[in-house]
Amino acid sequence: DDANRRAHAAVVAVLTGESRGAVSVDEGAVTIDLGVVVSRVRDRLVDRGLDLASNIPDVSSTFTLVESEQLQKAQRTVRILDSAATLLPFVVVALAAVAILVAPNRRRGLVAVALGVALSMVLLATAMALIRAWYLSNATGEVLPKEAALDIARTVLAPLRLAMRAVLALGLVVALGALLVGPSTPARWLRSLGGRVRGAVRGGEDSAAGT
Repeated sequence: DDANRRAHAAVVAVLTGESRGAVSVDEGAVTIDLGVVVSRVRDRLVDRGLDLASNIPDVSSTFTLVESEQLQKAQRTVRILDSAATLLPFVVVALAAVAILVAPNRRRGLVAVALGVALSMVLLATAMALIRAWYLSNATGEVLPKEAALDIARTVLAPLRLAMRAVLALGLVVALGALLVGPSTPARWLRSLGGRVRGAVRGGEDSAAGT
């Protein structure tokens, strides 16, 4: 678990261009500041009792570990996706509100929007299952051990799955609530049934209190 967390943080840092300690990422180039490395090694040696290590001089130099055009493209893509992930939820909520307001029947509009959100979560779950299957079939074997590939898939997909299930449940609850307050025969029957159940429960409580 600790290795997965550290690897995930390192991958995020590389793809977002975030500098971490001695390692910096800029425009597809991953470089390491040798001065920071030497300084940390010197401090650790001194802390362990090797006083001669304090004579190690400071170093001012960098070394390029990786320089890739593909990495630069990946960083640009991640920046675009990150911006879209921040903006899109607000756009979706605004469009949903507009759709409900302009609908001839706002209650039906709310039902349609809520069911549309729930359906999109089902489609997303299907897409995730297909992507996971494709990833496992291509990542396992000579590339990665099966267990390692499974751990990576779980680490990446777990937060999305949790959010997806929450949104699916919210969409279904909202749609059901909007249907139940409507004038349809099933809705009136369910409301009447609910009233009878509440009346029976209250009658039973009153009887119990009287005895």
